[in-house]
Amino acid sequence: MHIKLGIPTFQVSQLVIYFLFPLFFVLHGYNENFDVIGWRLVIELLVRYFVIATVILFFSILAFKESTKAFILAFFGLSLFFFFGSFHHFLKINFKNQRLSSYSVLLPLLFIVLIAATIILRKSKNTYTRLASYIKLLILLLLATEIVVLSYKSLRPKNLVGSLTSLPVVNERLKTQFVNQPDVFLIVFDGYTSSRCLKKEFGFDNSSLDSLLTSHKFFVSWSSKSNYNLTPFSIASVLNAAYLKVDSQEYVISQKDLLSGVNTVKSNWIIPFFRKNGYDVKNFGVFDFETLKTTSYTYFGDDYYLAAIDDQTLSSRIGRDIGWNFKLKNFFTGEFRIPQSYFRKKEKYIDRDRHNYEQLINELQIQTDIPRFIYCHVMLPHEPYYFNANGTIVSDTAILLGKINEKSGYINQIQYCNRLLRKIIELSSTSSNRNKVVILMGDHGYRSYPSKKYRQKTFMNLNCIYSSDGTEGLYDGISPVNSFRFVLNKYFGQALPFLKDSSIYLVDPKYDIK
Repeated sequence: MHIKLGIPTFQVSQLVIYFLFPLFFVLHGYNENFDVIGWRLVIELLVRYFVIATVILFFSILAFKESTKAFILAFFGLSLFFFFGSFHHFLKINFKNQRLSSYSVLLPLLFIVLIAATIILRKSKNTYTRLASYIKLLILLLLATEIVVLSYKSLRPKNLVGSLTSLPVVNERLKTQFVNQPDVFLIVFDGYTSSRCLKKEFGFDNSSLDSLLTSHKFFVSWSSKSNYNLTPFSIASVLNAAYLKVDSQEYVISQKDLLSGVNTVKSNWIIPFFRKNGYDVKNFGVFDFETLKTTSYTYFGDDYYLAAIDDQTLSSRIGRDIGWNFKLKNFFTGEFRIPQSYFRKKEKYIDRDRHNYEQLINELQIQTDIPRFIYCHVMLPHEPYYFNANGTIVSDTAILLGKINEKSGYINQIQYCNRLLRKIIELSSTSSNRNKVVILMGDHGYRSYPSKKYRQKTFMNLNCIYSSDGTEGLYDGISPVNSFRFVLNKYFGQALPFLKDSSIYLVDPKYDIK
């Protein structure tokens, strides 16, 4: 059976097998990220790739009167699209000459190769039917392999939705309810480093905040270090009161590891524990929990999950690595411009922080008959550096053209954070009808250092705890992984030993200190 499409007449088998190629690619990506990425996003990617495959096939048909050659060229073009990321990574790792892997060289070179392949196919009198058969057989074998792998993984006992930790031994529902269970607040200011680091590395005196904390009876872990240098892993360890299954120093994480960290936050056991003990739980954070979505916007949204598969494609790599340059410059005039996507991202970013902070302030001022667990996460002083020290907005042009010094931008946002923190600290110690625990922390410290020798500095974080009836048992150097062990032991009759305070540096290839 043949189908006439434009000039050449296509065999149905050629069309069907050609469109099985995107299915193989997506299924392979899903198997590599099994238990991490959901089917809704898989289908979204599949539709996207079918459209791209159709466009490539259309141009191949325009190039040839013979369907077999059009099929071969379309397969070659689609292969370049799907496997560009792997090829680019291979060049960067295995060749000392970085010029070869630069986009200014690589993209024209690939275009020349594609044109050359087209010319060779057009001029050749060979029908290439055997090559087309090999390609069809290859696609079928690859797809069959992925189907077998998927079947095997689906029949295995399921992991905790890609979780990187195991549940500790805790009495999830207490037989004896405490008369005055505390309100518990977990407040994260993302990337807020310690006062010692601010003094030594930035020359910034943060003693005014330190004095405010101690005067309101906060315990400050002056030499605290975060347990991980990346947000999903740090928050996952806090909310599971445990170290994760990525415990080797300088482990190079994949996109799957990153998403597993996010999923470990989602599936944490602290939230169900509080709920089973009668708590009203509120999420003003940047993560969704399995049973409770954030009231604002997640920071690690669908784009992060799609990237687990899509990051290898040509369009994704160009968009990630050099795409922003095209958005900032008018293609026809060369003039600088600020794209609307920047304004949308900025507005969403600022709105999320404002919403989370305002909701937290409201919760700190009210009293209820039901105990509460409140999680608040503010993406400050973390970059981008939108704010001046007094809270005014920085020039968009200065941000986009890279005219803001990293350290001065960070210190400006530290000073702005301190304005926000003052109200939090003052409200934390006000009298209430029940006990109150406030965990105030940076999930990691400042990370934009110039070289590897500063890596340990990235862990130096703000870490302090307020407890309305004392903080006995805490010690200087206690790290965030032990925060809830302290709370559960003190107020919920648990006997969880403190873990050794360790810091584990994870290498994110996209953002690592070189």
